[in-house]
Amino acid sequence: MYGKKSVTKNETRLQEKLRDKLCEIQQVYGFEGEFSKDKKIEVSVIARILENLYERKVIESVEFVYGKGKRKTPLQRDIESLEEMCERQLKYDDYTEILGDRNSFSKTDREATFMRLKEDHMRNGQLKPAYNVQIGVEGEYVVGVDISDKPTDQLTLWPLLERAKNYLVKSTKTSLRMQAMKVKRTIQNLKKMSKLPTSNRVLMNSRKKETLRIKSAGKKI
Repeated sequence: MYGKKSVTKNETRLQEKLRDKLCEIQQVYGFEGEFSKDKKIEVSVIARILENLYERKVIESVEFVYGKGKRKTPLQRDIESLEEMCERQLKYDDYTEILGDRNSFSKTDREATFMRLKEDHMRNGQLKPAYNVQIGVEGEYVVGVDISDKPTDQLTLWPLLERAKNYLVKSTKTSLRMQAMKVKRTIQNLKKMSKLPTSNRVLMNSRKKETLRIKSAGKKI
């Protein structure tokens, strides 16, 4: 579990250490820059200072050493310390982005929020990562479903109503469009049927043909 309070607290401590370390490096190596308490030290600033330190390493031909019994130079210690702080700041920036307006998130499922759930059969009522599922019902019909990471129902009512509204408007438009298509097809079928000859019309046409045939036969005789 990662909580917003712990992340903010640890990041504040890291910013204080970063500020002291950068001021020390600035005095030793003569780098320019201001690091006020009111302004957060971004990762880009740390990366720029690390780049300058690595350039100094190349100019002074400093070799990094590792292992027991080997003494590190002040430049190597400063670079390693800044790199470790930079990695921690990147981690806290990532956590802050994941948290958003939430107060916690899970290590295994970062989209889940820790909520106070009902006690299970072992009477464990501790915080657990979960989702808040909301279902809107009207006249025994489900009109809206919403899955939220908000732990309380007060913050999930309005999103549920908005989702239900959009769904109902969309379904209403779809049903009206389908009804219009049905009416159009019915009108087309009626037009086709009006062009077809009826039984009386067929009978009258056959009688006219028979009369004309008799008259033409009489003329020939």
